[in-house]
Amino acid sequence: MTALTHKLTRFRPRTTAAQVGVRSRNPLTLALWASLWIAGFANWPLWQNLAALPEMQSARGMVFGAAFFGIVAAVIFLLLVPFAWRRSIKPAVALFLVAAAAGAHFMGTYGIVIDPTMIQNVLHTDPREVRDLLSVNMAGNLLLLAGLPLWWLWHAPATRAPVSRQLVRNGLSLAAAGIMIAALIFFMYADLSATMRNHRTMRFLINPVNSFYAMGVLAHEAGAKRKGPLQPIGLDARIAPLAAGAKPPLLLLVVGETARAQNFSLNGYARPTNPELEELGVVSFRNVSSCGTSTAASLPCMFSHLGRTGYEDRPADYENLVDLLDRAGLAVLWLDNQSGCKGLCDRIPRAQASTVVAGGTALPDGLCNAGGCMDGALLHDLDARLAALPAKRRARGVVLV
Repeated sequence: MTALTHKLTRFRPRTTAAQVGVRSRNPLTLALWASLWIAGFANWPLWQNLAALPEMQSARGMVFGAAFFGIVAAVIFLLLVPFAWRRSIKPAVALFLVAAAAGAHFMGTYGIVIDPTMIQNVLHTDPREVRDLLSVNMAGNLLLLAGLPLWWLWHAPATRAPVSRQLVRNGLSLAAAGIMIAALIFFMYADLSATMRNHRTMRFLINPVNSFYAMGVLAHEAGAKRKGPLQPIGLDARIAPLAAGAKPPLLLLVVGETARAQNFSLNGYARPTNPELEELGVVSFRNVSSCGTSTAASLPCMFSHLGRTGYEDRPADYENLVDLLDRAGLAVLWLDNQSGCKGLCDRIPRAQASTVVAGGTALPDGLCNAGGCMDGALLHDLDARLAALPAKRRARGVVLV
């Protein structure tokens, strides 16, 4: 009986999707439906910003909006077609849906655009910053924009077609999508070029193409740099001998958040935004600019000898200011209360604000919690931190970042 049961089970006809009432779909169909969903619903920040433009408040603007939607959907479909095979279409669509849902949430909630700098900032963030971004609103956006279509995708079987037939279908679909994009751009070129020229950030709202483009740019830039050890700088730097009886110098360099110079009363702003600094007689340098609005972009550039343009176009990675000071023989210490030094302090003594120095006292209550530390933690047991540096170097001078 056991052998007979095994044979009957072995030769039992397989239940197909059609037999259980679920219609199988060609992988291209799944790609098309996903493209329309992403172009429409997961790009709501793009359509919201586009609808707010004055030139869109007319019949011509509505026609342009419809054509722009067609271009976005066709571009997404064009990117999905190479994955339009039975085993690869669902993972590819899932990746597009999750990336688009996450991008829509952050762009719509925080009013940002996703460009290479923003992706670089995301890649360099830390768990604490990620935790601060998690919210019920984010979960709702992900469930609505990605969860619903993923549920449908999970229950939509993809048909298996001969390789040659599917290859022809995919090739024709690529051609059709390309022709559609070219035709829409040709007929709407004047309006499209004017919109992209006058509203340059609009292109970084096209979701999830913006994220994939930014990742590609960062990968290209990383590959374009010469591999190998850091290029040294300031090999001839020397420390001038101290005068007899003089105390070793102490340089304190504080790097804070990016701020708008035009809103500093020190620079002539009408409102008293810097009342205490004005009483100290500080000097405010006005002709300066940041390399970027994110820590990952601005901090390494700030400590580089190349300047903004040179740093962005550098063919290789170089040492930085703290490397030079360390080689010259000074005692250098980096204290951090954010997401790290982005590689600047990898070769010098460093510590987080929450770290208690050996032999020091515990951090006072309220200075740190699960969400992080107040900046006052940077000063806790500072004398002990400095005393832990090599005495020979401290005798020449100390640089505290």
